[in-house]
Amino acid sequence: MNKHQRIKKDKEFQRVFKQGKSFANRQFIVYMLKSDQPELRIGLSVSK
Repeated sequence: MNKHQRIKKDKEFQRVFKQGKSFANRQFIVYMLKSDQPELRIGLSVSK
């Protein structure tokens, strides 16, 4: 994965959390936000 495909900034994560949809099970919560960008972008958030 290229660096420009990664979500790293807090502002970008907050946008996904607020405007996206979430799917959960016992192990994971996945947030998804559809966009008009031609490439898939991914960010990982891990608790301490």
